[in-house]
Amino acid sequence: MPVLVRRQTTRAALDTVTRVLTDVARIPERTEVPAIREASGSQVVTGATWKNRGATLKLPSWDSSRVTEVTPQRIAWHTRSMVLGLILVGADWSYTLKPVDAGTEITHTFERVTMFGLPVGLLIKAPFLPMVYLARGAMMAGEKKLDRVLSEAASTAH
Repeated sequence: MPVLVRRQTTRAALDTVTRVLTDVARIPERTEVPAIREASGSQVVTGATWKNRGATLKLPSWDSSRVTEVTPQRIAWHTRSMVLGLILVGADWSYTLKPVDAGTEITHTFERVTMFGLPVGLLIKAPFLPMVYLARGAMMAGEKKLDRVLSEAASTAH
């Protein structure tokens, strides 16, 4: 069972959405990631990696991400964060893309979280609830940024 699921619909066509979501340089434009460093390439493809400074639970973290799947319908990645340089947190994320009459439906899923390599699972409902709220806030902020980027990309595609 996923930790969080958020959906949004954009007027942008599926190919435009895919182009934006698979451009490593555009990750900071569409997410809360401030900047990308040490990327293995310019495209989000299976096996691609990148590193960035982040904020997990509003605490400074050092993140590394690895893309686990890219298909026309799904983009998935695993992020490993070292919070305060001490606490190892892992998170599995995905976008599922579905063409709809008005454009594309994007489902952003926070699939799984681990701490020190152990699945958090049902414990997330109790002591890790603040993490869920912060992740939801980051997802919502990312949705707004992604909507803006996709609106601009869709208007220039016509």
